[in-house]
Amino acid sequence: LGTRIETIPEAITPDSARERIQKLGELLNQSTLATGLIEKMEKDLKKAEANRAAAQKQELKALFLYARGSGLLLAAGEETGAATLFALAGLKNALNGFQGMKPASAEAIVLADPDVIVMLKEAVHSLGGAEKARRLPGVAQTRAGKENRLIIMDDLLFSGFTHRLGEAVLALQKAALTLP
Repeated sequence: LGTRIETIPEAITPDSARERIQKLGELLNQSTLATGLIEKMEKDLKKAEANRAAAQKQELKALFLYARGSGLLLAAGEETGAATLFALAGLKNALNGFQGMKPASAEAIVLADPDVIVMLKEAVHSLGGAEKARRLPGVAQTRAGKENRLIIMDDLLFSGFTHRLGEAVLALQKAALTLP
């Protein structure tokens, strides 16, 4: 058909987000706009970096759980976007020792004992709301579950690694540091 096809690699680091934005700007003849978006992202990431020490001082362990209904629950290990966001925000990933997203058993969730649990808005909706998310197997037995420390993030903000990356990190920090 003569249609040009470009593949844009997945981004899970600030560098790869920058490259992705820059590449899209070039492809769409919007390099100036892309540069402005990158500058805004960098500014927000610098703000987050300034806040990181406060978050690290609290040594909060965070667990990212992904669900689409109660049939399958996945947790984020190393080399995931969630792990990167946690590190940028100054949070510790509660589950390490594996890469990617893996099925999460109730036992693994209890053993991880996170201080905060992060879930996507649509995932929580698919479970029937925040109260049902807090009653997932293993979640209620964690520190996060007992203290009602569930952070519900916008799906695209948290997982997009777009020009809004800095905004996502700042929102995550604010939520983690202000929960009861």
